[in-house]
Amino acid sequence: MSTHSMLESGRGAVRERLVASLAAALDEHDRATGGHLRRVAVQAVRVAERIGMGAAEIDRVYCAAVLHDLGKIGIPDWILGKRGPLDNEERRLMEEHPTIGARILRGFPELVDVADMVEQHQERWDGRTEGAFRGYPLGLAGEEISLGARIIAAVDAFDAMTSDRPYRCGLPIAEARAVLQRERGGQFDPRVVDVFFALQEEGAFSSSASKRTAGSPSPTPGR
Repeated sequence: MSTHSMLESGRGAVRERLVASLAAALDEHDRATGGHLRRVAVQAVRVAERIGMGAAEIDRVYCAAVLHDLGKIGIPDWILGKRGPLDNEERRLMEEHPTIGARILRGFPELVDVADMVEQHQERWDGRTEGAFRGYPLGLAGEEISLGARIIAAVDAFDAMTSDRPYRCGLPIAEARAVLQRERGGQFDPRVVDVFFALQEEGAFSSSASKRTAGSPSPTPGR
């Protein structure tokens, strides 16, 4: 093995350990996130592969997906686990989590290349920054948002909607799909939604979300 290859291998090992350590720290802070992060990472990678992203970019998507909620380390426990809707001040604090996560990642040379994806994963494809389910924190739109972040946004939203949380029950898969379809071209990149649905229909994802009857309490996207 050449010296360059050895150095690259060493950097990769450090990066892998950092990702695992940061994800474990987040899991300790918010127990609801552990399985969610793993599912989002696996599914985001499959979407990235199907879209045709290169190996290096897929690695960045994986790392960003595992760490997309890292900034919740800086959000008070009582907000993360609150039963019922957040008030305006609580929502403002929650919306700081992409910025906090990106700031943490930019402190690690090995992870600085995934910070933008983490910071942008709550942006909306249509750029809307007002009202319910607005994009944040940068107010980006369309291809101003990195492709990796657009992938994570759709996969994250679907898994969040179909997962049980301390403050609400998950939606049935059919209802969550209807939300993604309705927000195709609104909150989410249409191409990403189409690829995600195609992979689902092929059985590429093993869902752990419970199938529920219509009328289950609606989730709060973005929490």
